[in-house]
Amino acid sequence: MPEDIKGNHLAPPQEGKVTKELQQQLDHRQHMAHLKQANQQAQITGKPLVFIPNLTLTNELGQEVELMDDVIRDKIVVINTIYTRCTTVCPVMGVQYTRLQQMLKRRFGEEKMLKDIQLLSVSIDPLNDNPRQLRTFKNKFKGGPGWTLLTGSTANIEKLLKATGLFTPDLQDHSPITLVGRVSQNTWTRLSGLGSPQPIAQIVDELINSPPPLASAHTHAPEDIDSRQ
Repeated sequence: MPEDIKGNHLAPPQEGKVTKELQQQLDHRQHMAHLKQANQQAQITGKPLVFIPNLTLTNELGQEVELMDDVIRDKIVVINTIYTRCTTVCPVMGVQYTRLQQMLKRRFGEEKMLKDIQLLSVSIDPLNDNPRQLRTFKNKFKGGPGWTLLTGSTANIEKLLKATGLFTPDLQDHSPITLVGRVSQNTWTRLSGLGSPQPIAQIVDELINSPPPLASAHTHAPEDIDSRQ
């Protein structure tokens, strides 16, 4: 873990000095519990059902995009969730994405990587995370093209998170999970969002070398997903 992460566990400001300190302690304990749990889990933790809707969202450049049509259709997609105020697991996931981009670039070349692979980081704090803050987060980790950060209306972000099984009603319960899959085949693997990016790169490699996609399957409503989980 980077040194600047070890000693810095900031939390969202709260009212009053004592409340803030207590909140920081609680946040720290929760995040450390997530880290411990993630480290204890196997890298591949499941193959979830995922049906991604074509939602209107906003990227880190401030551009309004249709998620399916403009960003991920026909691509192998790596999805994690972050919020920019987080200073524990989210920075670690940012480092993982940077290392993953470097690894994929070496393995496939930049042109193929940009053509076939899309990394997404979806903010779970859309009321706070505007495009400028998302750009700052990405720049902090020297993220390159092919890594898109998304925010948007609370309703659309919630729909996306529920569709991907990444929804949590509380920021402090945020789990460092990464999904990898090809949208048109609707095949997804859930991995730890911490640690080496090698398992993610391996899944991407397998997908790139798998048969061509047969059909798109992304139009199911989030309500249907809830009933299946």
